[in-house]
Amino acid sequence: MKDNNITCPACNHEFSLGDLQQKLVEEKATAMNEKWQKEQSEMMEIEKKKELMKALEEATIEQDKKLKKQEKEKELLELELRKANNNKQSDIERIKAEAEKKHEAEKRLLDLTYKEQRAQDARKLKETLEKLNKQSISSQVLGEVGENYVVEELSSAYPSDIFIPIKVGEEGGDWIQEVSDEKGTTIGQIYIESKNTKTFQKSWIPKLQKDMEDRNITTGVLISKNFLTKKQGLNAYVDQGIPIYKLDANIFVSHIGLLRDTLKKLFIQAQVGEIEKSDIPNKVFEYLNSDKFKNQMQQIAGVLKTHRDRIQERQKDYVKYLKQDDQLLKDLVRMLRKTLKNDINEITSEEIVSLPELEELTVRED
Repeated sequence: MKDNNITCPACNHEFSLGDLQQKLVEEKATAMNEKWQKEQSEMMEIEKKKELMKALEEATIEQDKKLKKQEKEKELLELELRKANNNKQSDIERIKAEAEKKHEAEKRLLDLTYKEQRAQDARKLKETLEKLNKQSISSQVLGEVGENYVVEELSSAYPSDIFIPIKVGEEGGDWIQEVSDEKGTTIGQIYIESKNTKTFQKSWIPKLQKDMEDRNITTGVLISKNFLTKKQGLNAYVDQGIPIYKLDANIFVSHIGLLRDTLKKLFIQAQVGEIEKSDIPNKVFEYLNSDKFKNQMQQIAGVLKTHRDRIQERQKDYVKYLKQDDQLLKDLVRMLRKTLKNDINEITSEEIVSLPELEELTVRED
């Protein structure tokens, strides 16, 4: 055996001690590298699992938040349902009595709610005046605003609602106000027509009712710069079931707010089952007490009223013509009597002309 060499006893092959030592070092290095790579792989796998667990935990927390929110909404809905069930009338006679009071309540609604909103209206009036002062607008400008004035004021007061224009004209405009709740759900519609003219036309009302019927909208309002002569001095009134408001944001904004509240209540009642449609008698009863039926009856009543007014106008004209004809007859009789009797008889100093027929007309005239 040479120095630093080793001979294999089996095959008599000589190995250099340096080569063997190098081989052992390489094998050791390879084993350590494989171990390090394995440890790195395991560390990466652990980090991936940690990230996955973190993401899963965050998703679980978010899901728990959603579940809690849904649970809260469910509790609120159940509370509304319990309130509705507690207030629900089981006696049909009581339901009928409530229905009979409905018409009277609607008549009192505008006046009562206006009084309740006086403080709020005063504040809005102050804000409007301050705004007008800043813009150097005189008090007359309010009566000369364009059709966009209405929708701009309503959009500012009710930003969650959507205003759909129907038409634009020099004398006004039409919009459909889609009323939304806090969640953005559309709960009803209000047909709005504005008029910026010097005179109020009664024909606007049946036309508005027809437009509402064509679009299947049961709630509508008319906003006008001027009212009928007998309605001057009022801020709002109801004609043929249509609320009519002054073209003044301090008036129409708050009143439309009341209509929005009514639509919200009806929507909630429908959601919790207050309005039932279980059988034909109930459906008929509800239809007879619905805004749609009331609107149709009001349209019919409006047409009948227009026809009655036309008849009364014709009667007035007929009486006027009769008076004119009667006066003409009296004038002719007077002229005939003067010419054929008075003048001739006066000349002759005796009655030489006698007309019994003329005397008969004279007696009738007297």
